Amino acid sequence: MTLLDIYGVAEEDPKRDLILRLSRERSMRGWWQSYEGSLNPGYAEFIALESAAAEVQTFQPLVVPGLFQTSAYARAVIGATAVDDSPETVEPLVQVRMGRQAALVQPHGPVVTTVVHEAALRANTVPPGVMRSQLDRLMEIAELPNATFQVLPMAAPAHPGLTGAFQLLRFEAGPGMDVALVELLTTSIYVDAVPEVERYALAFQRIREMALTAEATQDLLHRVKKEIAP
Repeated sequence: MTLLDIYGVAEEDPKRDLILRLSRERSMRGWWQSYEGSLNPGYAEFIALESAAAEVQTFQPLVVPGLFQTSAYARAVIGATAVDDSPETVEPLVQVRMGRQAALVQPHGPVVTTVVHEAALRANTVPPGVMRSQLDRLMEIAELPNATFQVLPMAAPAHPGLTGAFQLLRFEAGPGMDVALVELLTTSIYVDAVPEVERYALAFQRIREMALTAEATQDLLHRVKKEIAP
């Protein structure tokens, strides 16, 4: 509170309430902290931010995002990317990923909007049976009031997501508190400068405009599932 006063953040400024709330929550023990031995500090910080966000917007060209993954899909993806870790490290990370999904059914959980490239649904990233179950899960997403899932089709022209996956975390206090996240193999990059975050927001908007509607996405999911051998 002293620092907020020094920096001139007025009591009626919504940023003040958000920062104070984040400060209080930071001192509380989140559910993910029971996995401290398995999480790097950057990932733990991301989960804290994600749990406090009002909106989560994700573009993913290669895999289904974590909030929508089944445990079997998550296990396969985490195991493939954990190149120098032992198999024993994978299961706790799968459990954390499943724990993050509780936000989808909480009364005041974030609004989650996701666009995935069609290539992620057709690649041999996971075994056929795992992919079929994952497609079933994506079809169920349409029933959630706070989640939207769209597919960017193969036929889409060049788009801003060609540079790779990214995620936007938006907060009630407004654009000044929003952050963009870019994940790398060994770390994550947070972008919080307002002009740069807005570029990511514009990129996501343009990708959504090129993506199939939620209804057309459901049709595509059914077609892709039929094409996968049982």
